[in-house]
Amino acid sequence: MSICVRVSLGVGGLVLVLGAPMLAQEPASDVETILDPSTVQESALAAETTIDPEVIVVRCNDSTLTHGQLAGKVEARLQGLEGSVPAEQLKQLRPRLRDQVQEEFIMESLLKQAVAKENINASKEEVDGLLEQAEASLSARKLSLEDALRMEGVGLEEFRSRMEFQICVQKLISTQTEKLSEVTDEEIMAHYEANKAGFNMPESVHARHILMAVDRDGGDEAKLAKREAIDTLRQKLIEGSDFGELAKENSSCPSSKKGGDLGTFGRNAMVPPFEEAAFSQAVGEVGQVVETRFGYHLIEVLEKVAEKSRNLDDVREEVVAKLEEQRKGRAGRIEPGVCYRLWSESAQF
Repeated sequence: MSICVRVSLGVGGLVLVLGAPMLAQEPASDVETILDPSTVQESALAAETTIDPEVIVVRCNDSTLTHGQLAGKVEARLQGLEGSVPAEQLKQLRPRLRDQVQEEFIMESLLKQAVAKENINASKEEVDGLLEQAEASLSARKLSLEDALRMEGVGLEEFRSRMEFQICVQKLISTQTEKLSEVTDEEIMAHYEANKAGFNMPESVHARHILMAVDRDGGDEAKLAKREAIDTLRQKLIEGSDFGELAKENSSCPSSKKGGDLGTFGRNAMVPPFEEAAFSQAVGEVGQVVETRFGYHLIEVLEKVAEKSRNLDDVREEVVAKLEEQRKGRAGRIEPGVCYRLWSESAQF
């Protein structure tokens, strides 16, 4: 079992995102096992109507969470939601918050032990800087830090402690990624061969068009008038009129300002009838009138680029970047020891 750990920049600055425990999809042989399962003692307690506050709810290696601590944290969060969540919904939130607090305790315990093992610390200046980022971000949303902490049921000192912890986790992840070895030529080649088709440059066309928009509610006569107008424009183009000028003067599309130029696009970028016409027409040819849900179109293809395969030399940097990203993701995964939830899931408080 492993835990996914990610640190990102969120609303209040750096936010520690701790994924739920999950089965490892692949062995993390390049990640050090930080916790020793032998330090954990297994135990179980049956749920009771009245639970002693000192009863241990979760034991994670040497760290424990008591029923009293769990209840206190849940109550604080519920109080923070008062006024913003209907009273009848607060009771329904209790089980979810209880689970959330327990999961957070497990994951934070593992990370704190990992941070301690690596002897990682955060300076007062670093914490102050992160706190300033949080205040600035909240201010932009017209929220004060005090209001935000009240809503979360967290005091300022506890918040500073969390900031310090987040900084330490970021440093922990950095130490893990710094230990990564360089991507080998064999790995690069294997990834390229397994994903060769995905590196191909798809076919594309550069085209411009004239759109004669049709009002769906305008009736048959109005639609017929639009068709006759687009047919007249096509005849002018065949006789040598400038496509760009006619587009500027007659097209209903915003691209008319650029002479109808739509730039270069690939498959699935346009509605099907338009795409089929654009990819089937010859370069420089004004095709037949095309009808779409937007109205009638005249299309001129300016350039076609066929699908092109790219060799390893062309995409080497992309492959290396992808493999390095995957390695960093694995390095950010902390292998835990064994944690036991001692309190029955059916217990209520």
